[in-house]
Amino acid sequence: MIAGLQGSVAQIEADALVIDVHGVFYRTYVPTSVLRGGDVRVGSDVFLHTHQVVREDSLTLYGFPSGPDVTWFRTLLGVNGVGPRVALAMLSRFQGDQLLDVVHREDVGALSSVPGIGRKTASRILLDLRGKLPEPSSTDASAAAMREDAELIEALESLGYTRTEAATASMGIDISLDADLEARLLAALRELSPAS
Repeated sequence: MIAGLQGSVAQIEADALVIDVHGVFYRTYVPTSVLRGGDVRVGSDVFLHTHQVVREDSLTLYGFPSGPDVTWFRTLLGVNGVGPRVALAMLSRFQGDQLLDVVHREDVGALSSVPGIGRKTASRILLDLRGKLPEPSSTDASAAAMREDAELIEALESLGYTRTEAATASMGIDISLDADLEARLLAALRELSPAS
């Protein structure tokens, strides 16, 4: 099993990085936070913790910037009905501590904001994860940011956008920004507007 990759970025794709490790090129699917982080560009050095998914017809690598992210990924893969793409989408939508908060609050609405997860699947995931995770910190600032983001998604839905469109737009703005709902909504609407 490939546990990690260290090399240079040869190519940046919509949902993956192609990493050159001494002349061997590995396509590694990564969370959107890695792609949008600003530190990743063609030619830059990168190290990713990886999880390899072996199937009859494919070998696929999923990469993460930290060991805890890989642990989260493996935990999610243990949930009935959650495959690698859905697990990756969840970790693109929420950081580990945010996801922990969602699970403990049993927030079906927040979890179903992940593209590819409906309310029924979200309920099943929450049920399956109940009792398997540590308690979240009550002062977790990023969990508060996640709750604000759920509020933004609801506001976008009320304007006629689909949950998937709203969730995608919310990921495109800086949710750590100390801004009220109106400011975040304007930023999300700019994200949703076609480039002129």
